[in-house]
Amino acid sequence: MENMILAVNSGFGTYIPQVFVERYKDKLTNQGLDEDIETIEKGKDDEFYWDSWFNILDNGKIDGKIIYQSEHSDVWLMDEYPEDDEF
Repeated sequence: MENMILAVNSGFGTYIPQVFVERYKDKLTNQGLDEDIETIEKGKDDEFYWDSWFNILDNGKIDGKIIYQSEHSDVWLMDEYPEDDEF
């Protein structure tokens, strides 16, 4: 696939959502995700941490690109979702 940007690699483990929000918070604002951003900033012990992360994955965009978390946990910014056999 072309035009893919590795946003956060899997090495961050359970902190991937926090690292992503830290890096891209300014570009996520005004997308109706402010509550999710605040929840993730509280840390992984918040009971809604993962729900908020999944909401960002499902509804957020960065510079017109979708946010995609691969089965290996890397988070990518890309133009469209990959086909099953592409990733």
